[in-house]
Amino acid sequence: MGCNIDIKKRKGCSVGKNLKLNTYEDIVQNYLQYHKKNTDDEREFYSSLPDVISLIRYAGSAKTYKNKRHSHQYRLKQVALNAATLKLNTLPICDCKDFQELHQLLCDELLPICGIGPLMVYDTAVRIGFYFGFEPEYVYLHAGTKEGAKNLGFNTSRDKIHISEFPEDFQVLKPNELEDCLCIYKTHLTRNYGVNN
Repeated sequence: MGCNIDIKKRKGCSVGKNLKLNTYEDIVQNYLQYHKKNTDDEREFYSSLPDVISLIRYAGSAKTYKNKRHSHQYRLKQVALNAATLKLNTLPICDCKDFQELHQLLCDELLPICGIGPLMVYDTAVRIGFYFGFEPEYVYLHAGTKEGAKNLGFNTSRDKIHISEFPEDFQVLKPNELEDCLCIYKTHLTRNYGVNN
């Protein structure tokens, strides 16, 4: 059964609390219908950039395919984004062999920058990963994603969860899509049969 709802344009990672979703499958279908396109558009944009210089400029500035700052990073100060971009220019990102190696490199080098947190590091790794064809194998926990995972009953003291540990309905999503889904629908998730209504 589909959801007959009007999804308002979201700010950050949330949807209305009055959204009626009865099962995990409802959440996944709602995500696929209303939010996956943003991820697909970002993947296409970053994978088609002409060179690494452009990649670093866009990723360090947290720009979307619409050339606007991503809603996840809209509160970050420009000075932090500038520092992140400068640091990215010095890193051997082309030497990374997979997403996990890239993510670890960015954690080590960007997290010490004042104003840069785990969400910015993860999002930057995903954007750079799109360019190099890297996809996460795990769902990384930070901010709203951690809250969504906790609502599903996961121990969130760890920093990532393999997609195979999630209920089967969620396993149709790629890990970065599931990360997004957990954040968007965090207030709707429960560890029981379905969702909070």
